[in-house]
Amino acid sequence: MRLYLRVTEGPEHGREAMIEAGESLIVGRASEAGMFLGGDAELSRLHFSIIPHEGAFAVKDLNSANGTELNGEEIQWAPLKDGDRILAGLTGFTVLVEGILGASNPALDQTVQLEQPAAPTAIQRKQKDLDVGPAIRAVILVVISGPHKGDQHVIDRGTAAVIGRAEEATIRLDEDDELSKVHFSVAFKGEHLTLKDLGSVNGTKVNKERVEKTRLHSGDVIEAGSSKIHLQYQRNPLDDDFEEDDAANAGDFRHLTDTHIIAFDTPEEDT
Repeated sequence: MRLYLRVTEGPEHGREAMIEAGESLIVGRASEAGMFLGGDAELSRLHFSIIPHEGAFAVKDLNSANGTELNGEEIQWAPLKDGDRILAGLTGFTVLVEGILGASNPALDQTVQLEQPAAPTAIQRKQKDLDVGPAIRAVILVVISGPHKGDQHVIDRGTAAVIGRAEEATIRLDEDDELSKVHFSVAFKGEHLTLKDLGSVNGTKVNKERVEKTRLHSGDVIEAGSSKIHLQYQRNPLDDDFEEDDAANAGDFRHLTDTHIIAFDTPEEDT
């Protein structure tokens, strides 16, 4: 399955991005966004993301300044279907999904008119609690901004990682001078993934909100020091027992390189 996100209205008219099933895409005005739309001054730097959801895709607002609309309704999170319209800043997008069994999709070169939008559907306005679930065997942290931009790190299910500048950090970003020696940790807690700030000097943000401890979801953006880190749920490529149905939901690593497997004892649950 593939998703095409086409700009059909606004300063960047005609731009298009494509992702495969299991992949994520950040859209925004910052150069580190996967779909960089610098011409839209009303777009937030990291405005929204397209994330995997139940073998298909969903859209998630990243606490943008002006919000994200789907089919005319403001949303925080919602599943996507072929033909959906997304509005962010001054930019209108049309969603084209290829590979839906039995679906009749418009041709990819068809011009879509936003002047006659489809009737709005019922949108889930509250962000769904996207648990890790038994199908997900690992997460990947992709550094999208800062001195270590492009680095990718995998955390296996049932393990944990400490991110910081010191040698004792599991994921060491030593070139980020604004990062504390041990800045924050990411750990699996049962079927959930939890982030905890470790008393850092400059704090830790998730989707632009400062946090001490919070549950993480696929598509979240973590800010620590001068680094921004995009989180994705992925299957563990070393797990031979991973079922085909799980792979449809969790994605794969074929588009990733230079990954590092981290495995050590999970910290004790906080009281």
